[in-house]
Amino acid sequence: MSSALPPPAAIKIAGQDVPHGLQLTSDIRPPRNAVAPEQLGEICCGAPGALQWSAPARQVLGATASGGILQVHVVVFFRPLSNDRSASAELNVEDQSTLPNGVWHLTAERRTREADLGDEALAKTWAQAVKTWAYLEPRQLHVVINPFSGTGRGMQIWETVVKPVLDLSPHMVQEHVTTSRGDGTRYCRELQLQLGALVAALGGDGTMSEVLNGLLSRKDAKRGAFSVCFVPGGSANAMAHLTGCGDALTAAWALAKGRLKTMDVFALHLGAFQADSSFAAMAGTEPKFGFLSMTGALIADIDIDSEVFRCCGETRFTAYAVLKIFGCCLCRCVAKVHSRLQYRYRVRWLPKVAISSLAEQSLMDARDLSKLQLRPDQPGWQSWEGDLTFFGAYAAPAISRTMHCARGTTLNDGTLNLQWKTPGGRVELVQQFDMMDEGTHLRTAEGQRNLRPTWHQADVLAVIVDHLEANSKVVIDGEALPEGSSWCAEVLPQFVSVVVGSGPLAAFGPPRRDSFGCTSNGNTMWFSSR
Repeated sequence: MSSALPPPAAIKIAGQDVPHGLQLTSDIRPPRNAVAPEQLGEICCGAPGALQWSAPARQVLGATASGGILQVHVVVFFRPLSNDRSASAELNVEDQSTLPNGVWHLTAERRTREADLGDEALAKTWAQAVKTWAYLEPRQLHVVINPFSGTGRGMQIWETVVKPVLDLSPHMVQEHVTTSRGDGTRYCRELQLQLGALVAALGGDGTMSEVLNGLLSRKDAKRGAFSVCFVPGGSANAMAHLTGCGDALTAAWALAKGRLKTMDVFALHLGAFQADSSFAAMAGTEPKFGFLSMTGALIADIDIDSEVFRCCGETRFTAYAVLKIFGCCLCRCVAKVHSRLQYRYRVRWLPKVAISSLAEQSLMDARDLSKLQLRPDQPGWQSWEGDLTFFGAYAAPAISRTMHCARGTTLNDGTLNLQWKTPGGRVELVQQFDMMDEGTHLRTAEGQRNLRPTWHQADVLAVIVDHLEANSKVVIDGEALPEGSSWCAEVLPQFVSVVVGSGPLAAFGPPRRDSFGCTSNGNTMWFSSR
């Protein structure tokens, strides 16, 4: 907790002494249900009635001294796509105004505010006081950096944007640079986590997938145990955008400040249920944990086969989709698998019901994540079998900035959005991709449910997929699993806490009661990391 505030200090403005020209105010909001309060005070500089500048604690990164000058480093926010960077155009970090299409968070810029204290020792004293005031409690931060993700700019982002921001904070920062696939998972399994620690992934969604799998495969894994942060450095960066951290500076600021919301994840088990409803796991496999999606059929083919165009960023998906749907029809005689547009599936699912069920409670109370919590011999399961073209089970409303496959769902609604499409023509497939971008294959532009012909959709607690052909791809959060695998996935409601950044944060849902005995009301929630 912060120490007593320093008394107001005199400053010089245009060579004139201004008594009490620099001062801090404190407004500490108590923690909602765990360890971390938040400072909502303000630092103000100027003469009475003629304020030079002010900054809320929430946007203060830290302070330094240069001679007798106090330099306060802040992040300011503006409406995206606007060229107005004046003080009057600055927005509150939680601005609820509608953002332009395809933009999910505010535009951030670093600024430095100065106050002439006329004395170097006093400036240093104030610099330390500002740091203590702005953060209240130092945290342990672990940052897993993937230097090869996306266009290979991970280390540049870390060294030029993220690290300079964290260096201004009082936090204890440990960095880990991955060198091979799975390195992030191994690192997070072995971390010694202190109370209130945050684990950040600087890379793409695949990097965070490694981090999450490392954390949730630990012996101390349980609901509410871990807090994570998405720092964008990959191709799609879907979760970074959904959590209001869609650029590196915003993510660095959010990581330093540590505002949290709860988020669903899911557990995917490779293997098959037997006739007696026991589950036989695939030999040599462990559960996989995810936060975005499980996909198959055409979507999985495009995701994995387009890896050769990774250097093109998000455009790789669109380019390869066109090649797959139209170009590959020329080589059907010599590459039947590559040109395939229909896939055999059996899908079973347990729908979410309006009233909380025993199945939901068992998922909320899950402790041993190495085992499935639900079985297909329980009441309520449904089944479908046949040929399909698209298949996906989504825990997030979007899987990229441009593809809103599960529009209308949220990151904390306690369900998976299960959907698949039965076959149609090639031209129709292109039209379906356009609708999937906007989510209008399931809902109207106004948000009303309007399932398109040949589409099937359900909000589910669990899904089982089997009877796949041997060469059918299975993909979880962009990572390919053994082809043709049978699998079962379950949602783990509000299982982890995630750092949130700026903007309306529309990906998080309305109020709901959680098992900690408190109400999540769409504002910041604070959770212990122990």
